[in-house]
Amino acid sequence: MSTLFCVTSINPVGCTFLDWSIHYLSGQEFFYSVDQGWQKLVDNPLQLVNAHGHQRNLVNGAKNTIDVIDKLKSINGKLLSLYPCSLYLDEVAKKLNLDIDDVSESDVLEQINSGVSEDYQDIFNACYKNNVSIIYVKQQHYPLYRMFIRTLERKMFEHVISDSEDTVREEFLNAFFNAETNVEWGDVVKNLPVWDRREFIALNIRPYNNLTLDNKVNFSNTHYYVDSMDLWLNGEDKILDIFKFLNLNINHEKYQQWIPVYREWQKKQLKILNFCWNVEYICESIINNYYLKIDTYDMDLWQEAIVQHILIYKYNLNLKNWQLKKFPDNTQDLHKLLETNIHPTKILYR
Repeated sequence: MSTLFCVTSINPVGCTFLDWSIHYLSGQEFFYSVDQGWQKLVDNPLQLVNAHGHQRNLVNGAKNTIDVIDKLKSINGKLLSLYPCSLYLDEVAKKLNLDIDDVSESDVLEQINSGVSEDYQDIFNACYKNNVSIIYVKQQHYPLYRMFIRTLERKMFEHVISDSEDTVREEFLNAFFNAETNVEWGDVVKNLPVWDRREFIALNIRPYNNLTLDNKVNFSNTHYYVDSMDLWLNGEDKILDIFKFLNLNINHEKYQQWIPVYREWQKKQLKILNFCWNVEYICESIINNYYLKIDTYDMDLWQEAIVQHILIYKYNLNLKNWQLKKFPDNTQDLHKLLETNIHPTKILYR
């Protein structure tokens, strides 16, 4: 009798690593891919920013989920799995006869998000009705984590492999930054010098907005809930509970080999979380002229823009940004660049 399970989440929070971990720790040497058949299970799935060295059965939307479940149910194997994800925005827009180019308009985005949520409910229903054991991972804390794009397999609005994180973020800029702001900055955002680009991003991003796309899911159906923070920080214990839920035996020799891989994967999460945990203090240090080394955070342009966003919207301050290609290595040097914000802004925080 095969055990069929799914690991699923609305956000990219580590489901691929968890899927691989369950197969690896069960003692399996092979993994069934619906696209490639039986494949050797890798000993270490880690890549530069994620664990996608493991070719999990990633599917988008309820219809594709049902198709993959039907295929897996026909396979004779001890342990089979899939990773169902929500539909992409352009797919939902097409279903609803909406123009994806209008996604920056709040009513269009609201309709699309509602369509995503309804389809995700159908994913849950399909898994439950087909006796697929559901492991649901939710990101409850630190919405800033979403600003780090760890999943680069596809562009946001095209079924095309993305070549870089910058490409995905460029799509995000063009799609979601409203036309009203573009009047001020012009239509050449990508050609702005780095200091103006940082300021443009800072004024437009909403890093603390936490989209709720699972609000239509019937969580009364049997499933195993995992807080993503528990997975990131307490995975060595959490995986043992997951095995109990799946009624599987853990291979203790494999477990000892898995621990250093988990800890290496954990470092990738901690690098992101370290910024999320400390960004408010970074801003306080800039404002109060405290000395704080910030080169250890290795901030990219978007992280710097988050800092500038907080200064603008929470403190009505800004930075003398002209020709500032990269933040200095400490907060006191940034304090010297503080000035009163002159941009008209909406009240976002109280």
